[in-house]
Amino acid sequence: MAISGMTGFGRSDGAIAGRRWIWEVRSVNGRGLDFKVRLPGGFEALEPVARDAAAQRFKRGSIQATLTIARDAEAGGGASIDHAFVSKLLDAGAQYTAEGRVAPANWSDLLQVRGVLVFEETSEDVAETRAAIEASARAGIAPAFDALAAARAQEGRVLAAVLEGVIERVETLTAAAGGHAALAPPALAARLQERLAALA
Repeated sequence: MAISGMTGFGRSDGAIAGRRWIWEVRSVNGRGLDFKVRLPGGFEALEPVARDAAAQRFKRGSIQATLTIARDAEAGGGASIDHAFVSKLLDAGAQYTAEGRVAPANWSDLLQVRGVLVFEETSEDVAETRAAIEASARAGIAPAFDALAAARAQEGRVLAAVLEGVIERVETLTAAAGGHAALAPPALAARLQERLAALA
C-alpha cells in the first residue's frame, strides 16, 4: 500500500481580461479532512468547486486554498492618476517632511497607495471581466490540487523509504539477538534464579 504524506504545496496561475489569478494550496497534518478557502469578494461560487476537488483527492490533512486576483501589470491601459488625491497626500505629508520626520514622497511610493491609480471600467465591463476571471480560475482549481497531491505522494515515498530502513534494522537486530543463547528467555530465567538463590 502506498504511503501518502500530509504536508505539501500546490500552485496554479493564469491571466485573463487584464487580471492575473493565482491558486495556492497548502496541506499540513490533520486527523480528518479540514478544508478552508480564502477567496476575493464576489468569487464565493468557487468555494464548493475547491472543496469538492479537495475531497476527491484527500481523506486526511488540514488544507487551505487561497485565490489571489490582481491586475496584470503587463496588460496596461485604462489607468489614470487621481491628481486631487495625490495633492491631498502631498499636503498631508508636507508638515512631516518640513520637520524632517519623513523623507519627501516619490512617485514609486505614491503609486503604491491605493486610490492613486484609477482604473475606469463600466459596470458592464466589470461583470464581463468577473465572469471571465471566474471561469479561468475555476479551470485552475484541479491543477493546483493535483500539484498538492503530487507533493504529498513524494513525501509519502520519502517516508516509506525511511520506514523500510527502520524495519530492516529491527529485523537485523532481532536476528542477531536470536543467535545469543544468553539472551533467550530460558537462559535469562535461569540466571535470575541463580542470583535470587545467592541472595537467600
